[in-house]
Amino acid sequence: MKAIAHRTARTAFTHRIDVRQHQIIADEPPEHGGDDDGPSPQELLAASLASCTAVTIEMYAKRKGWDIGPVEVQCEYTP
Repeated sequence: MKAIAHRTARTAFTHRIDVRQHQIIADEPPEHGGDDDGPSPQELLAASLASCTAVTIEMYAKRKGWDIGPVEVQCEYTP
């Protein structure tokens, strides 16, 4: 699997990321010179870690036959 980032013509920091048939927009906030068209790469990394952890917990619980209810994972970072 691969992810490809393409810079859009809008700004220097806005990128369209293609993963399989999905598209994600990444950008920087205005205070870093972006237009805030999407999450920053650092925010996407935190979201990726949180979602990977949540899915892993859910898959393990399913394999064990445990009903664990909703799973929420928070990932904080310092920019």
